[in-house]
Amino acid sequence: MEDKINWLKVTYEETDNSKLKNLYVGWSKCYDDEMVEYGYAYNRYIKELFSKWVYKTAKILDLACGSGYVGKTLHEEGYTDLHGIDYSTSMLSQAEKKKIYQTLTEADLTKPIDVIDSNSIDAIMCTGFFCRGHMRAPILDEVFRILKPGGHLICSIGENIYESYGFADKILQLEKDNKIIVDEVTEPFVVLPDNNATAESKMWVIKKL
Repeated sequence: MEDKINWLKVTYEETDNSKLKNLYVGWSKCYDDEMVEYGYAYNRYIKELFSKWVYKTAKILDLACGSGYVGKTLHEEGYTDLHGIDYSTSMLSQAEKKKIYQTLTEADLTKPIDVIDSNSIDAIMCTGFFCRGHMRAPILDEVFRILKPGGHLICSIGENIYESYGFADKILQLEKDNKIIVDEVTEPFVVLPDNNATAESKMWVIKKL
């Protein structure tokens, strides 16, 4: 009998972007089921924070939307102007099946997001992407380019990469430059509590000025 692949481990330890894309082909088939099994914590925080900070008719970009597992939570809460973007075509295929997104776009998020106009998005959600093996702080320049003034980025940032991946310095610099204000930061929490995992994240609510 073939051993079950630990997709979580192999994916978050891969640093090569092209290899990472290939790994998601396999993981996409069981991703949602595994997140349920592991007690994926982001959905609860997204539900609470969006209801507090983002109006229901907002145009929302689900950045690194993956299979749409977290996006589905927003849709169930009455947010219907949802747009997803991701590097993995296999994950996007899973997201499409949910029929919750107005548009789904394939894009390499390590590069400028040329397919989205500046100042065109009311709110951006991003969970599980600013973490080990994935995206580093320079993407925040693109995030705040496409976000409308007054709009919010609601995202998770892994505690273990907050400083080493440059997020601490980047957020501080954007604040000093009067480009953003941090409206809320949660206490750290374990992302996958039912998987014997210890990795922690915080949720950040950041407004573009």
